[in-house]
Amino acid sequence: MKWKDILKHKNNTGIVMIVVLGLLILLVFSHRRNLSDLQDSFSSIYSDRLVATDHIYELSQLISNKKMLIDRSDDDITRRVIHIDDTIQQMLTKYEKTYLTDEESALLSGLKDRIRISQQYEQQLIKLSPSDQSVELKVELAHQYDLILLGLKQLSKLQLNEGQLLAEESKRIVASDTIAFRLEIGLFLILGLLVFVIFSAAPAHRVIEPPRIN
Repeated sequence: MKWKDILKHKNNTGIVMIVVLGLLILLVFSHRRNLSDLQDSFSSIYSDRLVATDHIYELSQLISNKKMLIDRSDDDITRRVIHIDDTIQQMLTKYEKTYLTDEESALLSGLKDRIRISQQYEQQLIKLSPSDQSVELKVELAHQYDLILLGLKQLSKLQLNEGQLLAEESKRIVASDTIAFRLEIGLFLILGLLVFVIFSAAPAHRVIEPPRIN
């Protein structure tokens, strides 16, 4: 092979190598981005979904406890209701700090309104003696509790749906990263083959032996 052809062949191979190296660099950045997205997805599943679901469960328990407490009408009811209301407010504040979709925000807003209305009914009942408490007031308060528990149940379902979406997104990221990893292996093999071609195309230097003297 002539030197001119060899140089042309090497130049073409060098261009291909540059392209391959560029693709490898892009794949490395893609891998880092996928890793970052996967970490964010796992973090969101825990902090915005699992923890939020626990907050919803705690709120449901608090509302149920308060409902039973109001029905009992004991002497210590005022202090205990105030304590439960403070705990409910703390749980709502924690829940609001998690990531909420538009639908979740709307449900939460309605839930807070119902809690506020129920607290107004509670104060009316607490101020009255058991004999003076009207059946209508108790029925309306029980209805508000049912609406609150229904709202919490709807929020819980939304949390489950959003968690499933995040899990599917994590699977997609893993699948994409697996494809990128396989491409990296293929490109490394191509790069190794190109290096082999370059070195194999170089002409072998003949060693000229000095003439022998008889």
